[in-house]
Amino acid sequence: VTAQTANQALTGDVEAALPTNPLLLGDEVAAEREAVVHIAARRAWLVEREIGSERILVRHDDGSITIRLPFTNEDALRSWVLGFLDDAELLEPVDVRDRLIEWLRAAV
Repeated sequence: VTAQTANQALTGDVEAALPTNPLLLGDEVAAEREAVVHIAARRAWLVEREIGSERILVRHDDGSITIRLPFTNEDALRSWVLGFLDDAELLEPVDVRDRLIEWLRAAV
């Protein structure tokens, strides 16, 4: 929490004090990290509209995209990726990908 966001919350402007990106809510990760996610072609347009074209790393010939996403909340990132079912694959960071795979294995 910065002095500015704390002041906004104290003065009643809570909406301005909170990040609009749920992946940045919480302090689960000590510092903001960046995820790299592959998105299937059939969902690429939706993700681009949600995150903006500036976050696209690669536009693949098949219409799929590889994106970068900032995050501080690993649970929110996992939920976001899994919400796309087979249309998203978390590529990096490798440690977060490994924990996601472990979480999925434990769930079945």
